[in-house]
Amino acid sequence: MKIKEASIRFQVSCGTVRKYCQQGFIVGAQKIHRQWIIPDDAICPLYFSTKKVTTQTGRLHVILKAVDQQKTIPLNKLAQTKRQARAFLTLVERAGYVKRLPGCLHDDWFQTVCLSEQGIQLLASKRRFNITSEVSLLFSGIPPVIIPSVKVQVKK
Repeated sequence: MKIKEASIRFQVSCGTVRKYCQQGFIVGAQKIHRQWIIPDDAICPLYFSTKKVTTQTGRLHVILKAVDQQKTIPLNKLAQTKRQARAFLTLVERAGYVKRLPGCLHDDWFQTVCLSEQGIQLLASKRRFNITSEVSLLFSGIPPVIIPSVKVQVKK
């Protein structure tokens, strides 16, 4: 499909779809002779600043927001490698923030999960959590630990 068709389907402007394509947010989009060609099965991406995913907390927030809004995120936008991104998605699933949809066989992870009660509460409360790095998930069989961060106020 072309940019005009995608803009109608995603309910955003043509310029926004063009920006998604240029920045790699639509998986499989190709530029052929000055025109963007978007796959017919493309899912509207969740657009975010790449500065937000430099921390574990930022990644978690972006992932939960995408699942909540039924959008997708290309794996290369979540981490430096696809392996790191997949490890983090597995971490989010094991932590209980999302749950698998029964009988859903889709290539895109974001279309196979929905928010769990814990994920809904986290988005609603907007609390920040520190998550152990995905390295612990890759190199050990120990389930990840979620530690709530504490804000300390200093009285003057």
